[in-house]
Amino acid sequence: MIRIGLVGVGRGRIVQLVAHRPDVRFAAVCDPCLEVASVRDRIMGEIRAAGAEFDAVYTDYDRFLEHDFDVAVIASPAPLHARQSIAALRHGKDVICEVPAVTDLHEARELVVAVRETGRRYLFA
Repeated sequence: MIRIGLVGVGRGRIVQLVAHRPDVRFAAVCDPCLEVASVRDRIMGEIRAAGAEFDAVYTDYDRFLEHDFDVAVIASPAPLHARQSIAALRHGKDVICEVPAVTDLHEARELVVAVRETGRRYLFA
């Protein structure tokens, strides 16, 4: 069983792609827009309609990373991708990140170092 944590529910369409797989479980979702009740209800309704449920819903990324899951799917706004990917790797998570992975060469170097130091898997979607 692969436990997924999804960051960026407005863009993260992985839910529709893998919601019905018996070997995948969605453990947590994180997005600051979920603080707004009407937005949270709409988005979580769409997720449930796709056949998925989440054990926990977070609006704070650091708290989200403390949740028990295997793979962080980074589908947040592009300027956050490198920082969130590096943090997830350093928390012992494998990462699947949407494009773009980085916004400059400094972020690229930091991401490569984090992958090498942690030994975790990083997949560029």
